[in-house]
Amino acid sequence: MRRKGSAIMMAIILGSVFFMAVSGLLRHSSGEMKHIKAVSSVKKAEMLAMSGIDWAESELRVGRWYGKDFEPYEKNIGEHQTFGVKDLTPFGSGEGKVKIVCEDVANKVPGENMYGMQKIWFLHHINVYALGQFENQKCLIYGRYIVSPEPILNSKSTDGAGFTSPEHGIPGAVGVAASKSMVNGEEIFDYVVKEVKVSQYDNVDVNTVVAILNPLNDPDTNIEVRPHTFGVVAEVKCEVGQTCRAGDNVMILTKTIDTAGAGSAVMKTLKKMVRVTKIPLEIWKDLDIEDRNDRFTLSQYINGISGDYLQNFVAHASLEDALKDIGNTKLDKKLSAQKILNKLPAHITNTTRNRAENTFLAHMIKNFTAPGGTWDKKEKALDKTYLKLDHPKTTKPPKELVDWLSELGLAHVLNTKPRRDSRYFDPRMKNDEFLNLLTPKYNQPPEKFIEELSQLSDASRLIRIEEGDFGSSQVHNENENGITIINPDKGVKVTVEKVTKKYSFVDPESGFAIEMQDLMSFIKKYYDDDGSQSPREDTRTNEHIDWPLPKPAPPPPTPRQGGTYVWNPGTPGTPPGEPTWTYKNGTKHEVDHPVGDSRDFEPHTSNPDGGREDYEVIGEDAVENTDGGENEESENDNWATGRCRTTGCKSTKGAIELDKGGKWNGEAGKPGVDPSQGSYVWVADPPPPEPGSQGNDGSDGEESGGGDGTGTGTGGTPGTPGGGGGPSGNPGAGPSVPASPPPAPPAPPRSAFGAC
Repeated sequence: MRRKGSAIMMAIILGSVFFMAVSGLLRHSSGEMKHIKAVSSVKKAEMLAMSGIDWAESELRVGRWYGKDFEPYEKNIGEHQTFGVKDLTPFGSGEGKVKIVCEDVANKVPGENMYGMQKIWFLHHINVYALGQFENQKCLIYGRYIVSPEPILNSKSTDGAGFTSPEHGIPGAVGVAASKSMVNGEEIFDYVVKEVKVSQYDNVDVNTVVAILNPLNDPDTNIEVRPHTFGVVAEVKCEVGQTCRAGDNVMILTKTIDTAGAGSAVMKTLKKMVRVTKIPLEIWKDLDIEDRNDRFTLSQYINGISGDYLQNFVAHASLEDALKDIGNTKLDKKLSAQKILNKLPAHITNTTRNRAENTFLAHMIKNFTAPGGTWDKKEKALDKTYLKLDHPKTTKPPKELVDWLSELGLAHVLNTKPRRDSRYFDPRMKNDEFLNLLTPKYNQPPEKFIEELSQLSDASRLIRIEEGDFGSSQVHNENENGITIINPDKGVKVTVEKVTKKYSFVDPESGFAIEMQDLMSFIKKYYDDDGSQSPREDTRTNEHIDWPLPKPAPPPPTPRQGGTYVWNPGTPGTPPGEPTWTYKNGTKHEVDHPVGDSRDFEPHTSNPDGGREDYEVIGEDAVENTDGGENEESENDNWATGRCRTTGCKSTKGAIELDKGGKWNGEAGKPGVDPSQGSYVWVADPPPPEPGSQGNDGSDGEESGGGDGTGTGTGGTPGTPGGGGGPSGNPGAGPSVPASPPPAPPAPPRSAFGAC
């Protein structure tokens, strides 16, 4: 019995142990399952957020679904939303959801007098926020959709403004406009077309005279009109006898970018989703992406890390090359992190802001190909892409110009050969060769760097010869803009304008082309936030308001005998003032930059090629600038061998400041003044003068669209339609038309052709 009782007790103990082991195993398995499920939920939330970014990129290629069409010559206050929201379940019901918010970010500086608007805003980029949610897990991912050339902000298009609302009726076309001139010390703005010297489909360049104008009431003075680019005449906008004003287009030109064989490339809008970034939970956990005030807080964070993005990119590219060099050298078996850092070039840990930006731009340009295609096609495309100068292959100045300059002994000013390397003018110049030829200075402001990569100065020369009395002194002045030569013995003045020409990037395989200026601006938007302005209202009511110009002339009324209908153009108004914004009931929150250690843009006085003045050096071992700060292109990468190179140099970079918990309130600026609209005015033909008299003719005025214009004038001055009338006339209500001074005949009718 005693043995039997002991066996039972042992069985109970063993059973208890086994039960506890199994229970523990089950609990552990259950915990592991929960952990795996939680990890799976996090990944699914990330996948949902990424699918939202992909969906947004696909939709934005077509347009902004939340926008409205652009309407030229119309006010648009309170009509255009600044954002759009979309909820999706991309993986089906019960598999989570994603909320997508796309928000327009405007350029800080508006355009003027274009696309029917006196003041017009353009789109800088689109902030895209995708919030993925699966069960109790959430993930917020940010993307930046960049576009170049820039679309009109108050529209739904994501194509460049010149493609959706071309000013000259044809995308990529160029207007040749009359310009103001100086005659006998007087500025001339109004002209009569004396002669049209070219026809549709003619090829022209900067030394082609396309039209000759006479100043109004001065038929003896000829003003030549020449284009500032080459091209083919697509449309002649004027006729002999018509009047025009400075700024009016007399011709429209088109240009074709020829590629290998018989193909041609077409200018297109460049679009891409970049800067796809997962935002840490602590940044957005208290924020709602559907609330514009909270989105403004998120935009502050994105702006704050843009410099870190730029710095990390440049450092990563340099680090790859540096590690290759280190791998080819003999190293000790054991190396501390400090010793490894000391072997790396200085610009990996610190660099100037200008050098970082320009290095980024150059790297992206050298590796850029047209959108689309596979990686193997990309490698092949890099061997075929090239830059093309906006310049004809040959320029032959008119024979009479050559003969005249030869007679004056000034034939040398015709030299339009390149002032540097002839390869700058090659019709197909490899873009990496272009960088090697130019050898741009990387520590200059990015705007200057972009200018050097986008255009060629002194590419052509526009020559004018004037006869007259220009004094008794011989003059020969030359600067970067042009040459002025005065020969008093022969009474001539020769002016030579050095014309800058643009480069275009061309991919002959896909037929894609874009101006280099637009391509560089596109790349700059990866990191640049200084030129942008996030919205602070849901609907544009106070800020980013376009303001219209007077509407153009409609077709004239039915002609009638005895006179002519003359278009009396309207006058521009005054755009409203900019609003004043205040942030109320919120607090400031500081967030650390996501950059390791104390790495920052180069502290002041530390680097031989110059540092930023707004950074200060704190540290005993800061290295002095031994080159005196004058050598902008010093390649001395060993300047920082001490403490400043790693952790010794502190900067005033500070934390990222976020406004949280409050609201932005805007106070409208000064109200705008609407433009006055134009109207047609009937101007009667003057009666023939009586024999032997100076003419006491008068004519009555009649205006279509406003003003009674009653009364007749005397003394040879036609009555002013809609104005003061004659001695017995009543004041008119419409806009007045200035009368021609006696004894000159009435001005010929002014035709509104392509006024810009």
